[in-house]
Amino acid sequence: MLEVTQPGVVPLVPELRLHLLMPSSPLWHATPEEAAALGLAQPYWAVAWPGGQALARWVLDHPEAVAGRRVLDVGSGGAIEGLAAAKAGAAVVVCADVDPVAAVVASMNAALNGLDGRGTSVRGPGGAVGDLAADAPAAAAPVGGGGPGRLRARRSGPQGGAGEGARLGGARGAPRALLEAVVDDPLARPPADLACDVVLVGDLSFDAAITARLVPWLRSHAALGRLVLVGDAGRVELPDDFVAVGAHHAPYDGNPLGSTDWLVTVRRLPPGVRA
Repeated sequence: MLEVTQPGVVPLVPELRLHLLMPSSPLWHATPEEAAALGLAQPYWAVAWPGGQALARWVLDHPEAVAGRRVLDVGSGGAIEGLAAAKAGAAVVVCADVDPVAAVVASMNAALNGLDGRGTSVRGPGGAVGDLAADAPAAAAPVGGGGPGRLRARRSGPQGGAGEGARLGGARGAPRALLEAVVDDPLARPPADLACDVVLVGDLSFDAAITARLVPWLRSHAALGRLVLVGDAGRVELPDDFVAVGAHHAPYDGNPLGSTDWLVTVRRLPPGVRA
C-alpha cells in the first residue's frame, strides 16, 4: 500500500496528513488489469473524497460536536472524518469499512497524524490485530464490539450501566483505544446494538441502492438521540429531514490537489427524528 501512495494533505483539511494516491504513482496511470494484478483494483481508501473532506472540515471547525463523545465513522475508507473527530477530542472513534485494506490504511493514517500513540488498532474477521478493551470514562462509554471483526453493542443493564459486551475487543482492563479501525458493515447491524453518540458518514451516498439502506438506518440512530452528520456531495438526493449545517468547496478530480471545485453540503439529522 505504501508503495502506491504518498503522504500528503488536501487543501480543505491541511491539519491532517493522509496516505494518498497521487498523479506520480504508477497506479494513477495503471489499467484496470494492472491495478487488479496489484490487488488494488479499487483503491478508494487512497482518495480523499469530497464528502469526507467537507465533513472533516466541519468537525474540526465544530469540535464541541464530538469532544468527549463516542464516534462511529461509517464506510470510513482512509478515515479523514474519523481522524478529524479524534483530533477534535472525541473519546473513542471506531472507523468501520467492509474492505480490510481500508482498515489498515485508516490505522496508518492515524499513525501519520500521531494518533497511534494514544491507542490505535486494527481488527478484522477471523482474529483481532491489536485487541483492546474500551471501558471508556463515564463521560464517554465505549463503542461496542466483543468478537473479532464485530461492532457488538454496549448494552445497558437495568440501572443504565454497562452490560455484557461493553468492549471493542480483547479482555477487560486492556488499554483503551482512542481510534480503532475495524472490518465490518455497520449497516447490517441494528443501531440500537451500537453504542455511540455521533455517527459520521463521509461521501457514502454515492449510489441509490446504498443510500436507500443508509437513510432509514441513520434515522434510527437519530431516533435514539444520536447526532448524525453526513458529507453530501449531491450524487444521490437526501430527504429534507437531513438539514444543511454547512457547505464547502472540496477540490476533487481524483487528484488530491484537485482542479475541480465540488460543492459539498454537510447535513445534520437532528436527534429525535423518527425512523
